[in-house]
Amino acid sequence: MTIIKEEEQNMDSVPNAVSPKTVLDLGAYNGLTSKPYVQEGDTWILVDNKQWVEYGWGKPSIPPNAIFIEKDIMDYHEPADIVVCACVLYHVIDPHALLKHLFNLTKNTLYLKTYFDKEGEGWQYYGEKKQAHSDPKTAKTIFWRPTEIALTKELYEIGFKLVEVAKHENVLATWTCTK
Repeated sequence: MTIIKEEEQNMDSVPNAVSPKTVLDLGAYNGLTSKPYVQEGDTWILVDNKQWVEYGWGKPSIPPNAIFIEKDIMDYHEPADIVVCACVLYHVIDPHALLKHLFNLTKNTLYLKTYFDKEGEGWQYYGEKKQAHSDPKTAKTIFWRPTEIALTKELYEIGFKLVEVAKHENVLATWTCTK
């Protein structure tokens, strides 16, 4: 059963698992998205491949209590209690492989934040010719957008037991997936 929450969800209000736990942020940049899930005593791991250099964002300021690992997220294989993956899914060539990888890394809960298409069926491919993003720095790496229903269905199919959707703005939402 899918629970769709129409109201905006504040990422700070999401309950944390019992500490100490491991919080893994994939495509982390500076860890800002995963910070609300981290409590004192937790292990906080940020994994990113420095794609931000191409975007011209500059070097991120890594929090002192975080461990930064420079690696492609598909090459990271240590499971965590909580996995956060924000605004990454649409940048990868094979989003289905990433979803399976996220499932394998998640011990308890996955927070997946991404853009979605309101119309169409399944997954819309944008590639190099059609752009789904207005920022010229990042637009060249925008490849995919699922519909809300298609992504929710796939998350259930790969094995998550409960999938909730919290919409933040017109076409941006966070999928909270529990095993």
